[in-house]
Order: sequence, then C-alpha cells, then structure tokens
Amino acid sequence: RSAWDIVINPKNTSTLYAATTEGIYKSTDGGGTWNNVLNVNMAMTLAIDKTDTNILYAGVGNLSSANKGLYKTTNSGATWNILTNGLPAFNNTGRIDITMYEKNPKILMTSIYNTYNTVGTYRSTDQGLTWKAAASPTDIASYQGWYSRGLLMKSDDSSKVLAGGVYLFRSVSSGDDFTQLSQAGSDLWPDLHKIIANPKDPNKIYIINDAGLYRSNDFCNTFYYCTDGYVTSQNYIGSVSATDSTRGLSGLQDRCTQRYTGTNYWDPALGGDGCYNAIDQKDDNVQYVSYQYLNIEKSTDKGNSFNMVHYFPASSVGYNPVAFLAPYVLCPSNSNILHGGTASLLISTNAGEAWQELW
Repeated sequence: RSAWDIVINPKNTSTLYAATTEGIYKSTDGGGTWNNVLNVNMAMTLAIDKTDTNILYAGVGNLSSANKGLYKTTNSGATWNILTNGLPAFNNTGRIDITMYEKNPKILMTSIYNTYNTVGTYRSTDQGLTWKAAASPTDIASYQGWYSRGLLMKSDDSSKVLAGGVYLFRSVSSGDDFTQLSQAGSDLWPDLHKIIANPKDPNKIYIINDAGLYRSNDFCNTFYYCTDGYVTSQNYIGSVSATDSTRGLSGLQDRCTQRYTGTNYWDPALGGDGCYNAIDQKDDNVQYVSYQYLNIEKSTDKGNSFNMVHYFPASSVGYNPVAFLAPYVLCPSNSNILHGGTASLLISTNAGEAWQELW
C-alpha cells in the first residue's frame, strides 16, 4: 500500500529492494516484477552493504504493528534475523532508522523512536553483532516518532552524524551527544523524512521535509530551499471568491493557509497546517482561515490581517475532542452564520465572534 524506502544494489542495478507497508519486496529485473522476501507489517527503512551486497538491514515497525525490530540478512533477503545485542527490546511505538558509514560498512547507526519521543540512538562497529547506546541520550524524534525520521553519517568522517525528527540534530562525537540545529521558524522547515548526501561531495546534504526539498553546502550550517518551479504541496481544501477570480485561499499540509491574488506565487496568510477556510460570498473583505484543531482566524481586509475568533488549546500528543483537520462552513446565504465540528456541533450567529454547542 505504501513504499517507504528503496535501495538499489550498487553492483547489480537490476536488483532492488523496497520497504513497504506489507513487507520487504525484491526485484531482480529492474523493478519489472517483485517478490516478498520478508513478510512483516510496516517495513520502513533499508540500508545495503555496498561491499558485500548480500547484506542488508531493515527497520521494521510503527505504531501498533507486530514483529518490530532491526532486521539483517546476509543472503540477499532469503532469510532475516532481528539484531539484539545491546539494543533495547523492540516494543517501541515509532520508527526505526538505520544508516551505514560509506567508507566502512561495518560501522552502523540506528535511531529507535516511540510515537512521541526517542527510545535511543545506538552504534555498531561490527556489522550489527553488538551495539552501544549514545552516552548522552537526546530526544531527536520529539512528538513525531511515528512520522518523522532521518539519519546519516558523514561519508568521509563517521564521527559526524545528522539525525532528524521534528527538527534537525548534529553530532560530532559519533552519536554520543547531539546538538539541535533547527527549530520552529528557522531556515529549515520541520518534520524531516530523509537526509541524503551528495555522493561526490560529503558536505552537500539534501533534506526532505514537509515543505519539500532543502540543500546545504556546508554539512547543515546553512540551508537553501529548492522547490521553486515545481509543486510539492499537499492541498487540503480551498475557497474561491464569488466575485473576483483572482482571490482564493487554500489550506496546505504543514505549509500554512496560502492566499491566491492572481500571480503564480501564493502568499502565506496563516501558519501551521492550513486547514478549512472560507470567503464571504458577498464581501471579499471577510475571510476565514484556520490551523489544526479548529483554531479559526478572521480577516476583514481581504486577508491582509487576521484575528482569532475560535481558539482551541489542543495537545500535540493526541486525545483531543476535535479532529486535526477539523471542519467548519460559512453559510452562503447568511454570512453571520458558521458551523464547526468538534465532538459537538458548533454554531456562530455573529460571524464567528462567539460560538455555542448545538449538541
């Protein structure tokens, strides 16, 4: 149902492995046909030994899936074993990431996450036979160990390591401790999904996150946003003016509510995950935008400024009586009336200034 990671055998590029929702699949004809070589749920990450390509490692498991663990095969996927010596019991509720040192494939690192925090970071120098935990554990995953990840050893210096969760971290001590490099509002967007090195330049790093693609030319001291000219956004829902075709709103996954004004470039109107939005059908000056968990803001000047009209103090670790992407609608015939959905049905009869439960 989903392919989470893919590796290609560097000595035989017709052989590929894919970590998927329903196990690890192998192709020996360049992806033409595939066979399941490890029948487990939620195979999430892969690493292949570039010296002995019969050896692969796989991080398996997420949330409530069974058969979790860091798996290893020495016979190209024919059989697999879970690595244990020095690693914790695999009852984690988040992802397991794996990376290998480019110049010496005996050196490995793995990050093991829970749903909302980090179990630990571990290092092996003997192809996974034994593992040592980081001397100073760091919560890299933060509250998104089920969703975010990223792990990379610098290809010319295994003591330098990049790791990702919600934010980016770097170690210069072989993973024994990490320093946080990014935070909310920094040059690098949060929610990391992959950290990749340029094979010809170990200082040039590419990071995939919820905003698209970023590049660093100095091993993540500075960053460049690399999405101009192609579409990387996930649009949830949009609104269009009834009177002006150059006015529109769209809520984007983790990329704000964006405002359309007739050009190729959209402007952010409100931060966070852009959720439901609305434009008054009779007056374009009145617009509504929202971010996750039904936090609604209103503009009376065509989206140039906004003020909060419905605030919900949600928890990032769940158990909220309102959906992440919570709905609300503006009545097309009476712009004073809005309805919103939580565990209850809400109504406002004064253009969002006050709300009450209908049931």
